[in-house]
Amino acid sequence: MPFTQRERFIHYYTALSIGGMVKHACPDCIGEMLAGVLNKRCKSLTQTEADQVLADFVDESVGGCNVMDDIVDELCSIGDDGLAWTQSEDDRL
Repeated sequence: MPFTQRERFIHYYTALSIGGMVKHACPDCIGEMLAGVLNKRCKSLTQTEADQVLADFVDESVGGCNVMDDIVDELCSIGDDGLAWTQSEDDRL
């Protein structure tokens, strides 16, 4: 099943953001690359829709971080050696 334009845009946004961090790219450069993606790969997505995708993505990322921290704290702990992750003793799984 092919990606929707929205899904494709999110994919490229994520890839460019991570790649940009790894390569120490300036935010303006990443923005320019994302504009190119919108123009070349997500043609049916308007700038307004793309801006809404990014706003939704940021909202979900912020809210999701708190939830993921709670989940990780509940399910996993670092072993005594400090190297291995071990499952918590909670038997809900």
